[in-house]
Amino acid sequence: MNNNSTVLYESIILIIDDEPTNLALIKIYLKAYKILIARSGEEGIKLAHSAQPHLILLDVIMPDMDGFETCRRLKSDEQTQEIPVLFMTVLSDIEDKLKGFAAGGVDYITKPFHDKELLARVQTHLKLQQALQAAETANHAKSQFLANMSHELRTPLNAILGYTQLFKDDKSLMEKQGKQIDIIHRSGEHLLMIINDILDMSKIEAGKIELESVDFHLPDFLKTLVEMSQIKAQLKGISFIYEPMPDLPTGVQGDEKHLRQILLNLLSNAIKFTEQGQVIFKVQSLKMKEQTTKYSHIRFQVEDTGIGIPPEQLEKIFLPFHQVGEQRLQRQGTGLGLAISRQLVHLMGSELYVESTMGSTFWFDLDLPKVSGISEPVTKEQQMPVGFRGGKRNILIIDDNMENRLFLKTMLLGLGFEIAEAVNGRDALIQMTHFQPQLILLDLVMPEMDGFEFVRKIRQNPSLKDIIVIAISAKVFQQTKQESLAAGCQDFIAKPVQFATLLEHLQTHLGLEWIYTQAQNLVFPTREKLEELLALVEIHHITGIHQYINQMKEFDPKLGLFISTVEQFSKKYQFEKLIEFIQYSGEK
Repeated sequence: MNNNSTVLYESIILIIDDEPTNLALIKIYLKAYKILIARSGEEGIKLAHSAQPHLILLDVIMPDMDGFETCRRLKSDEQTQEIPVLFMTVLSDIEDKLKGFAAGGVDYITKPFHDKELLARVQTHLKLQQALQAAETANHAKSQFLANMSHELRTPLNAILGYTQLFKDDKSLMEKQGKQIDIIHRSGEHLLMIINDILDMSKIEAGKIELESVDFHLPDFLKTLVEMSQIKAQLKGISFIYEPMPDLPTGVQGDEKHLRQILLNLLSNAIKFTEQGQVIFKVQSLKMKEQTTKYSHIRFQVEDTGIGIPPEQLEKIFLPFHQVGEQRLQRQGTGLGLAISRQLVHLMGSELYVESTMGSTFWFDLDLPKVSGISEPVTKEQQMPVGFRGGKRNILIIDDNMENRLFLKTMLLGLGFEIAEAVNGRDALIQMTHFQPQLILLDLVMPEMDGFEFVRKIRQNPSLKDIIVIAISAKVFQQTKQESLAAGCQDFIAKPVQFATLLEHLQTHLGLEWIYTQAQNLVFPTREKLEELLALVEIHHITGIHQYINQMKEFDPKLGLFISTVEQFSKKYQFEKLIEFIQYSGEK
């Protein structure tokens, strides 16, 4: 007997029937299986709860509660709704059979039945149940694998992209190695995009992607897409043309994030497969016969003069991991972009169309609710703060990965935070006996005591329960975020960590007022002046330090940024950091 047969014959079958003769006969027919018996609907429901059988054989005509009602109650209960129900009854009218299927039954056998027919139907449904369970197990294993792989890949990416962000803020380093740093950063972002594509495809297949409707400024949204695409087109040496219709609404409501993902996929593909000529991005508001003033029917269209798509490939291009075109172009992506885009468009209630002769044209239409009162976002030049106003802030970084701790520590120390580190939850609890953080940056996956257990423990401790905890994790599934918030975290940041995102969270939760430079270069004193200042710092002469830097300020106003940095360290009595800064300044 093969393994499948073994599993089938170990299956549990529950028979619900009030006729002893029927029960005895069915037990003989199905003697190879483990049989459970219930003589009423109520008894059957209780037994189904406790035993969780693989299949239920259910009579229709029974006192108190008939089979149809029993089935409806089984199907309305989460614990029993997945158990297949096979009806057995003398009722043979088509109306009765339809009633059985409407109640949730999977099959219907009319009495008297033949033993071979009953056995064949039972085996068929047990095999189907077994196949469904195997598929569910495989799907769970795939999701677990993708979650683990995402974590393993995002962890080193966190360090790579983190440090390139730090390097980009160093003007002198960018002058010397800017091109190489940009290449590392772009390569890391490309790898991150591939990881996100694979995760998105998995979420779509599992039905776990949900649309999030927000109000947004449509012209500004499109302008950002155009600017990103124009840069790619210029590097390729082709033209990029943007043709918006003048009657586009200003404010609309929709899933901004996923709409951006769809359009970036279409625009990137068009540029990738166009060697010469142009890519045209058209956005127009179409007039519909039954359109109300509340909605705008918008068509998004991307045309290119690229290699085109053979007619026999038009449907295949939407299959996951399928790629067309030259081999060298295929290596530039995962083959998931169009598959993801089409599924997302479907979720938005539309269809993604394609035509291809000389070049290709992709388009889709969306009915977006109009929103009034949305003003154009004010774009600010992004600046990195050099510190914050107010008293000291203690931050505890908990992560078993040394590179991740070092990256966060490097960034936060430079802003003037007091930092302590821990390698897991257990170590963190020890650290907190002598270091009192106002905020904790918490990795979730760690040995000995993970982030979930740690945050649950501190929420139960009256002296620690009010500490702000931000989860930072390479596991980016929505479920992970929800579980972290349910455990007691106030917020969640996905790895790789973006500086701007982390700073926003710190500002929100700690009520910080950042100190920014006025876009001025860091000018250093002479080596002689630095040595004199260093001598005062080494003996911790705080009054002498303040007097000396005040003299510097009067002597040379250009030293303002250097002096403000010294003041930040000296006010917090961070003499070791101040010594490192002065020594660093002497090397410039």
